[in-house]
Amino acid sequence: MRFLPTYLFQGSKIQTRVGLLMLLCTWLSNCPIAVTHFLHNSANVPFLTGQIAENLGEEEQLVQGLCALLLGISIYFNDNSLESYMKEKLKQLIEKRIGKENFIEKLGFISKHELYSRASQKPQPNFPSPECMIFDHEFTKLVKELEGVITKAIYKSSEEDKKEEEVKKTLEQHDNIVTHYKNMIREQDLQLEELKQQISTLKCQNEQLQTAVTQQASQIQQHKDQYNLLKVQLGKDSPHHGSSNGGAQVNGIPPEEIGRLREEIEELKSNQEFLRSQLAEKDSLIENLKSSQTSRDTNEATASARDSEQIAELKQELATLKSQLNSKSVEITKLQTEKQELLQKIEAFVS
Repeated sequence: MRFLPTYLFQGSKIQTRVGLLMLLCTWLSNCPIAVTHFLHNSANVPFLTGQIAENLGEEEQLVQGLCALLLGISIYFNDNSLESYMKEKLKQLIEKRIGKENFIEKLGFISKHELYSRASQKPQPNFPSPECMIFDHEFTKLVKELEGVITKAIYKSSEEDKKEEEVKKTLEQHDNIVTHYKNMIREQDLQLEELKQQISTLKCQNEQLQTAVTQQASQIQQHKDQYNLLKVQLGKDSPHHGSSNGGAQVNGIPPEEIGRLREEIEELKSNQEFLRSQLAEKDSLIENLKSSQTSRDTNEATASARDSEQIAELKQELATLKSQLNSKSVEITKLQTEKQELLQKIEAFVS
C-alpha cells in the first residue's frame, strides 16, 4: 500500500491499474480498520485527489472512476480515528481540489463503462478478448451498492454527519444492550436447564429413596412378625422351642448360647424327673421295710438292728437325694427366671 502511487504512475497497462484499484476498493469496503491503515499513508489521499482532478483521456476515465470510488469508500467507512483524515476534512478537500459535482461525475464513469454493463448482466464471465476482461460480476454488485451511499455522504453536511454518528452510536449502544441481555438470557437458559436436570436427578433419587423406605418398612414388618412368632414359640416352653428359633440372634445373644441354655434346662428337668423317680422308689422301699418290721418277731432283734441300720442309711441317702433335688430345683428356678428376663428384654428391644 505504501507504493500504490508508484505502481499506478509507472504507466503499466490499464488492466493492471484497474485490477489494483478494484482490489483496494474490495479490501476497504465495510472495514474501518483497513480504511485507517490506508489513510495512514499520507501519500495515498493526495495521489487519489490528483488523479480525480485531472482531465484525462477517455481511456483513463475508468481509472479516475475507481480512484473516486476508493476515495469515497475512505470517507463513507471512515471511523474518524485519524484527525488529519476525518470525514469532514476529506469532504472539504474534495470540495476544494475537485468539486462535489466533478467528483460525482468521475464516480459515475464506472457504471457507464461498457465492460461494466456487460459484467453486471451475466454472472459468468463472457468477454470477446482478454483485454476486455476487467470487471467481474461481484465487483459490479459492490459498485452498485456503494455508488449511491457515497454520493449521499459527499453531499451530506457536517451537522447531518454528526446526527448520523450519534444515531450510529445510539444503535451501537442499543445493539450492545441487546447483546448483553441476550447473553444474560442465554446464561439463564443454561442455568435453568442445569436446574431442570438437577430436579430430574433429585426426583429419581427421591423415588429410589421412597422405594428403599418401603422395602425397609416391609422388612421391619417381617421382623416384627418373626419376633411375634418367636415370642409365641418361646412362650410355649416345649422341646420344639429350641429348634424353631435356633437360627436367630436375640438381643445380641448368639443362637448357640440360647440353644445351650435350653439344653441345660431340659437336662435339669430330666435330672429332676430321675431324682423324683428315685425318691419314689426309696419311699416305697421304706414303707415295705416298715411293714416287714412290724410283722417280724421281736425275737429277730439282730435282723431288726440290721434293718434299722439299713433304714438309717436309706434315710441318710434319702436326705442326700432330697438335698440334691432341692439344689436342682433352685437351679431350675434360677434358669427359669433368667429365661423370663431374656424374654422381657427381647420384647423391649423389638417394641
